Amino acid sequence: MGEGRWSGLVRRRNIWFATVAFGLGVIGALAWLREPMQPLTRATLEAARQRWRDGGIRTYQVRYQMNGSLCEIRCRDGIVEMLTVDGRPSNTADVRSYSIGGLLDLLDLELENLHDPQGPFGERASSMMARVRFNPQLGYPERYIRSGGMGRGASIVVISFEAK
Repeated sequence: MGEGRWSGLVRRRNIWFATVAFGLGVIGALAWLREPMQPLTRATLEAARQRWRDGGIRTYQVRYQMNGSLCEIRCRDGIVEMLTVDGRPSNTADVRSYSIGGLLDLLDLELENLHDPQGPFGERASSMMARVRFNPQLGYPERYIRSGGMGRGASIVVISFEAK
């Protein structure tokens, strides 16, 4: 096979791979944008927090992924009695931050950081996008995504929630 023909095949293969990758990216972006999520705002967060309080659930188990790590929590009477991260017991002293109340507090901190140009996102804060879906009955965050601003994104995806 001649040198010219070989480089032509490689070029066509690279174009094909680039086209497929672009198409998959467009499909992923459309799916992400069409997912029923709303912007994270003070009002949506406070409404969700109120639904969580009104539900009165103090004993529950929840599994979720946060930034790629699998977290499993068991709460009894409002106290975290078991926490594992990626299948191993966590050695953190602040186990409450992994509870539903802790996740709601984390979203509150995210809001503060997104609106503070002096905060950790700096000048990129205005270009960041934070979208959330709260459980309509109980108010716990089912899914949260922060992206944009050329910084690291963040995500929370609840896999299972069981009230006891």
